[in-house]
Amino acid sequence: MAQFRMIGKTVIQTQKFLRLPLETQAVYFHLMLNADDEGVVEAFPVIRMIGAREDSLDELADKKFINLLNDELVYFIVDFGEQNTIRRDRIKPSRYRDLISMPQDLISMPQDLISMPNLSAQSRVDKSRVDKSRVDKSRVEHSNQKIERPSLDQIESVSETETLRKAEIKQKFIAYSELYPKKTKKREAYEAFKQLTDDEIKRLMTGTQNLATELKYDKQDFKFLKNQATFITDEAYLDYQTAKTTAPVGSKTPEWSEPDYKNETSAEELAQLEKIRLDALAKISEVKT
Repeated sequence: MAQFRMIGKTVIQTQKFLRLPLETQAVYFHLMLNADDEGVVEAFPVIRMIGAREDSLDELADKKFINLLNDELVYFIVDFGEQNTIRRDRIKPSRYRDLISMPQDLISMPQDLISMPNLSAQSRVDKSRVDKSRVDKSRVEHSNQKIERPSLDQIESVSETETLRKAEIKQKFIAYSELYPKKTKKREAYEAFKQLTDDEIKRLMTGTQNLATELKYDKQDFKFLKNQATFITDEAYLDYQTAKTTAPVGSKTPEWSEPDYKNETSAEELAQLEKIRLDALAKISEVKT
């Protein structure tokens, strides 16, 4: 692992970065220093070494400074390639290269220097950056055995579909995470969220909305609320598929009220009621005298 890493002002002097808590900014610096030559870093030892909160990783991921690669807290630093250029003959391949999905051998690269590509969840191979004529077929020959390479159009089609799906899932999870009242265990929640079907996601969002509405009026249950991950894994959202129709706590409207009630009393019935009222008043007057 290298002893030095570059950190650029174009990243750390932006509004998005400077709005992060100081602890989270410090975590980013340590992740950068401990990253391998392809921008991949094992975050758990770093967090333990400096005594930082794991929530700092969630904050960096939410702002798209890092991307989670697996459940062992291995992350990819999104802007690593923008801040660090490494000579081709000095690059040590990452042990987690199999987690990086972009086909790097199809990207045109300079002869002397190579800049690590941006491998964020929303990135895809840009046609303008790929020169088909410079793809060297000899690269796929290993041990005198030729490997059939899929066409560039096939790779781009698959890559684009997967990228769009991942982006859609992430946007839906962000909506869920922002709506759910308790903000703990977001990373575990995201892993569970990715396993849900579209129908399950719809039920999850319905349950989350109903739960959030209930908690606006009943704060006492908040401390017993499940975290974001267990709300999904325990299927607790199924208990909130129907919104409660009871009046909010503190409301002056009784639960038995019928706001849509229509008075259908006839004129004859009203006259009879009025007669009963007058008779009652007359009796009260007699008692007083």
